[in-house]
Amino acid sequence: MQAQKLLLKTNSEGKLEGLPAFMPNQTVELILLFNEENTPVTKRVHRKPPAELAGKIKILGDIISPVIDENDWDPFN
Repeated sequence: MQAQKLLLKTNSEGKLEGLPAFMPNQTVELILLFNEENTPVTKRVHRKPPAELAGKIKILGDIISPVIDENDWDPFN
């Protein structure tokens, strides 16, 4: 098997440009490795609660652990 390295770019529609012509009835194995240096960085959005709720909620206890014991929970009732 003969290996060939190609660095291809995508157009505005995300389609690869510069693919070589292949012989008819030929099997081609393609391994894609995306170059992370050129990928656009997505901006993280910082979410905030609605202004109507600000200062109106009190946490009175543990918000992580279950309210009832797992043995007391019957999923078929």
